[in-house]
Amino acid sequence: MNKGSFNHLPPYLEQEEINEICRPLTQAAAQIRYLKSLGMIVSRKPGGDPLIAREEFRRATVRQSEAARNLQAAQPNREALRDLFKGKQHGAQA
Repeated sequence: MNKGSFNHLPPYLEQEEINEICRPLTQAAAQIRYLKSLGMIVSRKPGGDPLIAREEFRRATVRQSEAARNLQAAQPNREALRDLFKGKQHGAQA
C-alpha cells in the first residue's frame, strides 16, 4: 500500500491496519468481536480474518467521536448539585 496517497487506498482495510486497531488481539475471532464492539459492521474473509470496508471504519470512528463530544456536553451541573446537597433552595416554592 502506498501510504502517501489516500486516493489509491483499497476499499477494505488491510490486515496490517486491522492488526494495529486490534492490538494486542491476534486471533481473528477475537478481532471480529472487538471490532463489532466498536460498532462496526464486520464480515469474514474466506480464511476467517475480519473484513471491514474502509468507509465503514471511517463511519464508526466519526460516530464514536461525536458520541464522546455529546457525552462531554451532557455533564451534570456540578454547582447546582453542590448547592442541592448544601440545602440551598432552588425553583418555585410550594
